[in-house]
Amino acid sequence: MELEPKKRYVTCGVRTLLFNHRDEILVGRRIDHKNRLYAAPGGNFEFGESFEDCAARELLEELNLQLNHDEFKYLTTLNVIYLEENFHYLNIMMVARITDEQASTIRNYDAEVCQEWEWIPYAEYVKKKDVYHTFTYLYQQGYDNIKAIYDKAGIQV
Repeated sequence: MELEPKKRYVTCGVRTLLFNHRDEILVGRRIDHKNRLYAAPGGNFEFGESFEDCAARELLEELNLQLNHDEFKYLTTLNVIYLEENFHYLNIMMVARITDEQASTIRNYDAEVCQEWEWIPYAEYVKKKDVYHTFTYLYQQGYDNIKAIYDKAGIQV
């Protein structure tokens, strides 16, 4: 008897690289992954959403952070393929830089998925090995330094 092939999945979502004025990125340890890898906030599109709609909804749902559409900047699209899991994920990468006042509203509203959220200097974060594949793909596109991200996204500092 032949085994059925493992089902393949393709989906699309938004991740937001959220920075503060100290050039730290907000990342969370994912409980839903066996290795508890670091990931940026985000999730899958709902029908009819724009990039900004999805990013804003996910930040509100996960972090209690409310941003306006004009605070999000498009960075790139990542074509992330997990061959072992038969999973193909298109990541729309958005960037936002927030104030300390905005950051003070952040709460972990997604505790069943994310252990905790923490601010890590981006220059240190890019050296970490325990991150989602998304970041590997991001670094391959040249976004392993914050200046490249800010320049491409048009963020003035």
